[in-house]
Amino acid sequence: MVALFLACSEDTFMIDESDDLIVEAYLYGGQQPVTISLEQLTTFGASPDQSLTVNDAFVTMIDEDVSIFEFSNSEDGLYMNQDLIPTAGATYLLDIAHNGDIYTSTTTVPTPPADMALNIESFEVSPVISIRDLQNLDLPDIELSWSNPDRDFY
Repeated sequence: MVALFLACSEDTFMIDESDDLIVEAYLYGGQQPVTISLEQLTTFGASPDQSLTVNDAFVTMIDEDVSIFEFSNSEDGLYMNQDLIPTAGATYLLDIAHNGDIYTSTTTVPTPPADMALNIESFEVSPVISIRDLQNLDLPDIELSWSNPDRDFY
């Protein structure tokens, strides 16, 4: 008879705290104010009491005309600009400076799909208190259609 013994030891791995940011922002043509949410990336298992919001960043957005829009910190981690009115089809550059790091991204605001049609305008949903409520929801069938010859929308 052969016996096989495996030994295990408990190792603690230390992961450096990250200075990376989580950036959440949406641009919709003609809709304002533009709001950007900034949070600090954290490690799995970090204390839930630790504040992750970032309130000391410098946030700007630049449009195709090279107009610069500065964002002000309005609440915990939320940066807002009341002057920027996104234009469908236009490209914007987002620039964030935080703790000596620069984060940049670009995006093009999508144009609304042509000939969009819904089979229903609105519907009500009862309050969901438990998983059983979700199982018993009676939702209508919703159909959305639009012209998409270039397959730009999914």
